Amino acid sequence: MKSYLFFLALLAFNLPAVAINYFVDFNTGNDGNSGLTPAMAFKTLTRLNAVNLQAGDSVFLAKSSVWINDSIYFYNKSGTFANPIVFSNYGSGSKPRIILSNLYDNGVRLVQCDHIQLNSLYIIKSKREGVLISKGHYITISNVRVDSTFSKGGFAFYGGGNNIRLFYDTAIYTRENAIYFDGSISDKMSYVVVENCYVKKTFANDGIVIHNDISGNTVGRNFILRNNHSEQCFEQGFDITSGDSIALIGNTSAINERGGIVTGWNVKNVYISRHRSTDDATIVQNSAFLCNGNARNIVLYYNIFEGNVNRFVDITGNSRQVKLHNNVFAWNGFGTAMVDFGGSADTIEFYNNILTRKNDTLLNSGPTLIRFLNGAVLPDYSGYKLNYNCYLNLTGNKFYRLFDSMSFSFTTLQTTYNHEQNGFYTNPLLVDPPAGDYHPQLNSLLINQGLPLGYASDFSNVPVLANPEIGCLEYNPMTNEENVPQNTEPIRLYPIPAIEKVFISSTCTNGLAFSISDLYGRSIENGVLSEPIGEIDISGYKNGIYLFISVSSDRIYVNKFMVAH
Repeated sequence: MKSYLFFLALLAFNLPAVAINYFVDFNTGNDGNSGLTPAMAFKTLTRLNAVNLQAGDSVFLAKSSVWINDSIYFYNKSGTFANPIVFSNYGSGSKPRIILSNLYDNGVRLVQCDHIQLNSLYIIKSKREGVLISKGHYITISNVRVDSTFSKGGFAFYGGGNNIRLFYDTAIYTRENAIYFDGSISDKMSYVVVENCYVKKTFANDGIVIHNDISGNTVGRNFILRNNHSEQCFEQGFDITSGDSIALIGNTSAINERGGIVTGWNVKNVYISRHRSTDDATIVQNSAFLCNGNARNIVLYYNIFEGNVNRFVDITGNSRQVKLHNNVFAWNGFGTAMVDFGGSADTIEFYNNILTRKNDTLLNSGPTLIRFLNGAVLPDYSGYKLNYNCYLNLTGNKFYRLFDSMSFSFTTLQTTYNHEQNGFYTNPLLVDPPAGDYHPQLNSLLINQGLPLGYASDFSNVPVLANPEIGCLEYNPMTNEENVPQNTEPIRLYPIPAIEKVFISSTCTNGLAFSISDLYGRSIENGVLSEPIGEIDISGYKNGIYLFISVSSDRIYVNKFMVAH
C-alpha cells in the first residue's frame, strides 16, 4: 500500500502544471472574483500582479478597459520555450489602455522574467518607460503602443537578454529614446529583432537605439532592425553606437533633427541596406548618416538619402573600414556639402554611388560634393578609395581639401589624386528624381558600369544579374520614362501614418483599380475606387508599412503608406 501511495505521489510530482487563463476587465470585473473566466474577471492590474503566474498561463485583458494609475509588474515569473506566459486581449472594442498620468513609472515592468509574450496594449503618460524589461530572455512584444512618456522612453531593455522580438509596436511623443537596448557587464544581449515598428517625435533623444550602458559596457551582438520607421526625433532616427553584427534592412527615417542614422563609439560590423532617409539632419552641422568614434566595418549599400539635408554623410573620428556602395544622394537645396571625409577616419571605400539633385529647378547650383577634412593628408591618401561614382556636373570646383583650404575640380580629383578613373561627372539621367524615382533611364551612362561587389539585389530587391548599375536601382524598362507616361494622374494617400482609415485622392476619371500588399509582397486587399476621393478601412491591419498599387488607364502607380494604431 505504501509503495502504491509513493508511486502516485511521484507521478503527481512529475506531471506538468495545468495552464491557467486569467481574465481582467476594469468595466465589469471584481477583485473578489476568481479571475478564471470572463464572468469572474478581476478588475485591477494590482490584483493581477498578485497571481503566481506559471509556464503556459495566459492573461487576457478586456478590450475597452482603461486602467488609470495601475500597471503590470512581475518579478521572476517565467514560461518555457514550449509554454510561454502570454498577455493578450478578449472581447470587443478598443485596445486595452493603461493611463498613468505621469505619476507611475511603467505601464509594464518585467524583471528577470523569461519566455513572455506581450500583445496588443496601449500605454499612455507613464512617468518613465512605458515598457521596461530587465534581464529578460525570449521576450516578444507585439502591437503595443506607448504614447507621451514624461521623463524616459517608450520600450527599454536593460541587463542583457537574448531572443528578444518587437513586432508592429509604436512609440510616439516620448521624452527620451523610443526603443532602447542598453549595455551590460555580463549576459550580453543577442538575437534581437525589431520589425515593422513606428517611432515619432522623441523630445530629447533618438528613435531606435543600441547603446553602451552608463559605465561604457557594450550591449551584445546579432541585432536585426527591419522595415521600421523613425521620424521627427530630437537626435537621430537610428542610434547604433554599441554592439557587434547589426543589420538595418529596409528602414525609413524622416525629418530627424540630428540625422537619420549614427554609427559610433565602439560598434562594429554594421550592415545598412535599403534604407530611405528623407530630410534628415534639419540642424546645421549635422548629417543624415554619421559615422564617428571607433566604429569598425560599417557598410552602407543600396540606400537612398534625399531631400533638404545639411549633409548626407559625415565620416569622422577614428572610424575604420567604412564602405559606401551603390547609394543615391539626392540634394534638394539645403546645406553646404554632400559628403565629408574627416577626422582620422581610415580606409573609406566609396564605390558605385550617385551624387545628384532631387529638384531640377536648382539648375547648376549645388553644394560641395565631397570635402576631404583630414587636414593632415591630401586627397590622394591611400586610405581613401573613390571610383565608379557619378557626380552631377555642377558648375565650379565642387571638391574641397582642408590640407590647404582649397577647392578643386573633378578633373583634379582624377589626374592629380588618382581617384575616379572609372567615374562620371555628368547628369546621371534618372527617371524622376523629384518624385523619388532614381532608376536609370534607357540612355543613362550608368547602366552596367558599376564595380561588381558581390551584392545579390538592389534597393527594390531586384536581382543584380551582371555588372551592377551605378546607383541603388537596376535599370527597369517598366519604370523607364520612355515606356511609362508621365505622372499626369497623381495619387495621394493621407493621413500618414493612418490609424483607422486611409484616404485616397486621385484625378483618375475612369475608376482606379488597386491592390494593397505588405513589404513581403503578400496581398492584403483588392478593389476599385470609382470616386475622386475614396477611403479604405484599415482598422484590421497590423502596424507597419504597406504598398498601395493602383492601375489607371495607362499607368501603374506605387505608393507607400503606414498604419500606426
